[in-house]
This record gives sequence, C-alpha cells and structure tokens, in this order.
Amino acid sequence: MSLDSIATRLERILEFVSATMLAIVVVSVSWQIFGRYVLGKSPSWTEELCGMLFAWSSMLAAAAVLRSGQHLAISALLEWVPPGVRTVLLWIRDLCMLAAFVILGHASYEFSMLNAEQESPALEIPLTFHYAAVIVGSLFLALFLIVSRLTRKPIPLEAFQQDSAML
Repeated sequence: MSLDSIATRLERILEFVSATMLAIVVVSVSWQIFGRYVLGKSPSWTEELCGMLFAWSSMLAAAAVLRSGQHLAISALLEWVPPGVRTVLLWIRDLCMLAAFVILGHASYEFSMLNAEQESPALEIPLTFHYAAVIVGSLFLALFLIVSRLTRKPIPLEAFQQDSAML
C-alpha cells in the first residue's frame, strides 16, 4: 500500500467524521430551537456542543481537502510566471504553510495546557478537548502537506485556476 493511498483513505475517514459532526450540530441546533419555542426551555448544553463540534469539523475538513487543492487561493501571480519560477513559488508557499501549521499547533498546545484544569460549564468536559481540535487539525494539515510533497504530487494549481476563471 502506497503512502498516497494511505493518505487518501485517511482523508476519506476525516471527511466522514467531519460530516458526522456537522450532522450532530444540525440535530443539536434543531433540538435547541424545539426546546426554546415549543417546550419553553432551551437546553444549555446544545450551544456548547455545537461550538466544539464545529471547531473539530472545520479543522478535520480543512485537512481532508488540502491535497486536492480545494482551499481558497489567489493564483494570479502563479499564472503569470514561467514554470520554473512557479515551482519555486509553490515550494515557498508549501514551506510557509508548513511553518504556519507548526506554529498554530504549538500555540494551540500551549493554550490548551494553560486551560487544562478548566471544564466547560454545560458539558462538564475538560476545555482541552475543545482546544485539541486545532492541535489535531494542524497535525493533519502538516502531515498531508508533507505527503503531497513526498509523493511528488504538489497541491494542484489547476484547482486554483478553475476558481479564478469563475471570478
């Protein structure tokens, strides 16, 4: 089994987990609305659960779509430069992204440790669980970026060109 196929399977798993979390958010918000307007008492835990699951879902989905080039990007400069310069710019882009993921993950870890003793008011779970979404998401983003370079499949420029053609 190749590194590329392992990464692809992991991306599909992250997409499924992220979609499941969003489905739970929809059910939770629906329950909160029902409780508020029909029962006259809205449950306190739904808003907190939605915030945590939305953070997790966002970070996992961001990682899952990185290698396919589905993130928003401005590619005008890349379209105007020769292929050799484009390759250098894409390497610089990837190194900057990797540095950002490492910094974000480290800062989130430090913040998480500062709040390790606190619990969420409604769900009564450690706030570390909420902050771990950014840590785990940063790790997956960095992993998929590295895998895309190791498999010599940089994030496709074509995906960016399709988006800019629509503008």
